[in-house]
Amino acid sequence: MALGLIAAVAAAAVFLGTLDAELLSFDDDVYITHNPLIKDRTWGSMPKLLTRRQLGVYNPLPLLVFSAEHALWGEHPLGYHAVNVVFHGANAALVFALVWALTRRRFLAFACALLWGIHPLRVESVAWASQLKEMLGAFFFVSALLLYLRRGRSRSAYWIAVGAAVCSSLCKPIYVTLPAVILLCDLCVERQFSRTSVLRVVPFAVVSAAWIVLSLVLVREASEHIFVRSLPQRIAAAGYLLTFYPLKLFWPTRLTVTYATPMLSLGSAEFLLSALVLLAGLAACVLLIRRTALPLFAFLFYGVAISPMLGIILYPGAICADRYTYLASVGLVLLAVLALDFVIRRLRARPVFAYLLVVALALPLSVLTVARAEVWNDDVTLWQAQLRIRPDHIVARNNLGSAYKMRGQYSAALHHLHFAAERAPREAAPRVHIADVHFVRGEYREAARWYRLAAQYAAKDPAVWAALGNAELIAGNAAPAVEALEKAAGLSGEDVRIVALLGKALNAAGRTREAIAAYEKALKLEPGLFFVHAALGDIYAEQPDGAPAAAEHYRKCLDTAPADFHELPRVRRRLEQLDWES
Repeated sequence: MALGLIAAVAAAAVFLGTLDAELLSFDDDVYITHNPLIKDRTWGSMPKLLTRRQLGVYNPLPLLVFSAEHALWGEHPLGYHAVNVVFHGANAALVFALVWALTRRRFLAFACALLWGIHPLRVESVAWASQLKEMLGAFFFVSALLLYLRRGRSRSAYWIAVGAAVCSSLCKPIYVTLPAVILLCDLCVERQFSRTSVLRVVPFAVVSAAWIVLSLVLVREASEHIFVRSLPQRIAAAGYLLTFYPLKLFWPTRLTVTYATPMLSLGSAEFLLSALVLLAGLAACVLLIRRTALPLFAFLFYGVAISPMLGIILYPGAICADRYTYLASVGLVLLAVLALDFVIRRLRARPVFAYLLVVALALPLSVLTVARAEVWNDDVTLWQAQLRIRPDHIVARNNLGSAYKMRGQYSAALHHLHFAAERAPREAAPRVHIADVHFVRGEYREAARWYRLAAQYAAKDPAVWAALGNAELIAGNAAPAVEALEKAAGLSGEDVRIVALLGKALNAAGRTREAIAAYEKALKLEPGLFFVHAALGDIYAEQPDGAPAAAEHYRKCLDTAPADFHELPRVRRRLEQLDWES
């Protein structure tokens, strides 16, 4: 319908400014810019792409899309942001179709799709490139729900809906709530709930159960990195969050990347007030059920859809962020639109007045959304905005310091990084960034000191040990360099760069045989390492009767090295000298 198209275009239009945004060093690097899985598009890499998890979450479908995008436009930000905007517009159209299927009221469908699509709470999901998983999952979730509602017209629609449910779960575990939402449709909208209804939802429930089990396993594996609250504290936090998100929806100011979730008990005033508000809202919806069950459906849709991110069972860290409302807020917006429609009908206003009122509400929301989207332009603007609202936010300080470091603004970087390090005495990240700043400044001993401090709190991170070893090596401390790099090699398994660096440190420490063994191992892992051939050539050239082996490695270096390899002139001279001597 034309109204659905208008809502979709408007939802996409308010985010056109994000097309100029950069890819961030906040998840975008893990999913896109520094992700080898999406860059290797050979068939042999496909099993890794389909089985690996990113940041503790199993979501292979977005990785497949990122891989396709990388094949089309590499790491250019425009393409990734354009895909996000297109999917968000498509989701607004799907919201229109869903509300139309549930209500058969064009005004309700248009108002819900428009106000949902242009709301400032959508910014985090659309402007953040790596959050494609949020929109992709919502796309398949709503598609599955629509197909389920059409099951009576087409037998194939039901099984396509099951396939869409699988796809939504492959995007993000939050979408495992689809079976419960389907039951809500049967109970509240279609007013039928029987044994047949339960049987119809079984395939969807099987899909969701599998992903819930998988998510619980992944959460258990990552539990050492998650602040786990007690069960009563999690329930209290969940009650608080259930009322916090509607407040942000109806008064979208002071938006941040994450919000502090207070430590609450079941007897705290915040929880009791939240519980009272929720019970009052539920009671009001139940009282209206004889007239219409749509308010109850909208209320429960919100609660069910947001439930995985409340931290009771999954993600017990109780993280609070705007992106978690992407799908769930459809219920809240529908509830608000139903209330608005009730008032308009009571006033007996003309239909055109209703549409004008919705547009009038959409205009200030659009202004807020455009302004909020500008915050997500790059790392610096994002974390500066966060600190204006939460000056003591340690993650924001760390990430802003890292962003300044990448820009070469080292004094500003150290200011924020030292703040983060002082406020978080057991966090490795700010210490690593401080060490990086000293390293690029040429202050290798100071860099090594900070890397060593970071290694105390990231003892299982091979990258930290490798950076420490490299700093010690350049500082002329071969023995501690070898010690650090041996730990890095033991943790990383077969990271060829670490093995090669270990060979260099062993050689500097005078442990020639071990250095040769490390270099040879590196070449077995990756035969084309030209700089390793150059290093082995240098080692063998100093050995009695080592000239033939040295010449062989020098030739391999010349055959494989790129034209801009700075050691090429020296390697040629050494090879010519060996040939002359022979």
